Amino acid sequence: RVRSSTRSRAPRRHLLLLLGLRNASAGDWTDTLDHGGFRGFPTYEEANGLLDGWLDSYPMLLRREQIGQSYEGRSIFAYRLAAAGADVGSARWDKPQVLFTALMHSREPASLTVVLYIIGHLLETYRGQSPESLYVLENRDLWFIPFVNPDGYIANQLTPQHPVVRKNRRPTCPNKFKSGVDINRNFPLAWRRGRFPPCGEEYQGAAPFSEPETQALKIFCDRSAFVAAMNFHTFGSMLTHPYNYATTVQASRLQNSDDNEIYSELQSAFKFDLFGPAIKTVGYTAPGESDDWLYHAKGIISMSPEVGPESGNFFPPAKEIAGIDHRNYVRAMHLAVKAGCELSVVQTQQAGSSAILELRNTGLRACSGDSLVVTLGGLP
Repeated sequence: RVRSSTRSRAPRRHLLLLLGLRNASAGDWTDTLDHGGFRGFPTYEEANGLLDGWLDSYPMLLRREQIGQSYEGRSIFAYRLAAAGADVGSARWDKPQVLFTALMHSREPASLTVVLYIIGHLLETYRGQSPESLYVLENRDLWFIPFVNPDGYIANQLTPQHPVVRKNRRPTCPNKFKSGVDINRNFPLAWRRGRFPPCGEEYQGAAPFSEPETQALKIFCDRSAFVAAMNFHTFGSMLTHPYNYATTVQASRLQNSDDNEIYSELQSAFKFDLFGPAIKTVGYTAPGESDDWLYHAKGIISMSPEVGPESGNFFPPAKEIAGIDHRNYVRAMHLAVKAGCELSVVQTQQAGSSAILELRNTGLRACSGDSLVVTLGGLP
């Protein structure tokens, strides 16, 4: 967020009733998320320490892959979370893939803790045999990029009383705090040279995909088959979706009516205070934005939750971090389930002592396999 100055649905088989997400006791790792060394948030080193520990403890669930390097040469890692065994990457592996990213803007640390919490909580509850976690990890292929912009995060970490760096660290401006390219304006859709000045917070770069960070995301997405994506940002209780370059809400409306319905269904479950394209939520347009490219070029149902309270700033009090993390864990799990087949009851008809249910696939993939999900509403 910029600081302000004032698809076809197919037949189905077996059902799995997903009754809801339950709180599970969290391990000591959660202390790192809200008692970290960076104004309550985890430092770069603390976050990577958590991830390294999980890689050691859960080698059959969590895997790491380097997808590129930042401008200053730091590794950009993607973490794959799936209970897949040897099937991952094989011809037999066809689970719906979902992408979660954080810290595209480096002064938004709650995006990092949300992604870390999703990974940690899924690992912990899977080990505890939670039916929800078992279903998600055995039927979905989840990918996480905790540090899209590691250089900017470290720059802020080195000046904790003045953590204003939003962009990457390419030198574009005499003022080091204003230097850099906005990674989330460096994607091709509606990108235009000269739209923002090099010292501006939204400087778009010399060309689309000019930055190593966006190059890493492009190459990674080109060889993946993501169905949905959540690019976490802060702050404010908002959910933005394509088209964010549009100057009016009407112009942003998607031509595919099914996709408009999908985004509306997600918002009904997520319950953000504001919902829509950037012009409606954050109040400005966002040309060259990641969700627009992911949706338009890749057909991915992509969105950017602006997490955290509407009032405040990019570094909320430590006491609020746990609530932010858990609320968005629930939202992420809803999206993970919807990324596959999700059967919803749209009509019931009494037939003597029985009832006839009319089901509709409200998920993003056709229904097949040994276990599916049905969502029942209005039950006593």
